[in-house]
Amino acid sequence: GASPRSFPSRRPIFALDRILGWPGGLISHLAVHTSSLARVASDHLPLTAQVQIKLQPKERVEPACLFGGPQA
Repeated sequence: GASPRSFPSRRPIFALDRILGWPGGLISHLAVHTSSLARVASDHLPLTAQVQIKLQPKERVEPACLFGGPQA
């Protein structure tokens, strides 16, 4: 999607900043943080985004495998 305008921070007219994520669809709800402090902290406004993390089920690891051998 389109990036929001974030530069210059006092009157943003350019969409120069990005948040990248892979695979596609990982990043959503991209927005600019526009507090008065953000406007003086940098010449770019910070971006915020929602990140959709999908955990994959992992194979169960028995404790003995973690220590290199069977437990005594």
